[in-house]
Amino acid sequence: MYLLMDANDAKDGMIMITNNLSRLNLEVNGKNLTEKQELREIAKWESSIAELISFGFIKQTGTSGEILKVTADGYEYIEQAKDVEIR
Repeated sequence: MYLLMDANDAKDGMIMITNNLSRLNLEVNGKNLTEKQELREIAKWESSIAELISFGFIKQTGTSGEILKVTADGYEYIEQAKDVEIR
């Protein structure tokens, strides 16, 4: 859920994915999360994105799905998680 929390902290609530040749870049809140380009790391991020989409916490926007945005359900989930953390 780190990815969702980071996107929640971003002013635009966006996750950017760019894929060029053999390089995948995943950026959120000004950070490149795939800087090392290790295949295992990239696979984890891809799995996290798929999971967040399936839960309805983020949605694909743009013509080719390279931009993801936090949904209302995603923001609500983060707020509930913060409430539990505070207690």
